[in-house]
Amino acid sequence: HPEQKHWVDVRGYGNLELMQRLQEDFRIHPLQMEDVLGDYQRAKVEETEDGFFLVSRMTEFTPLLDIDDDQLSIFTGPNYILTFQDDYEDCLEAVRGRLRSTRSTIRRRSPLY
Repeated sequence: HPEQKHWVDVRGYGNLELMQRLQEDFRIHPLQMEDVLGDYQRAKVEETEDGFFLVSRMTEFTPLLDIDDDQLSIFTGPNYILTFQDDYEDCLEAVRGRLRSTRSTIRRRSPLY
């Protein structure tokens, strides 16, 4: 549905068949997919044909005051955001919550949305 906006969120990298399919469908360069699947890639931003590729470190303290360091990779395109989280816990739930509440506010204000 190219007329709609899409957010595909992948958590964990256990399904290599899915990862290969996403690489083909979203035209992800093999070196970029290698960065996604790597255990530790330093933070960076690259411009792509359709948008951007970003790698970020997501850090937080555990209850035992250890540092939990996860990787978040993001691809953007004209009508999509594709996110890869190396951990099954969702570091983006707060963002999704804000989008849901903003979207519902917009819908209440405008019958055309």
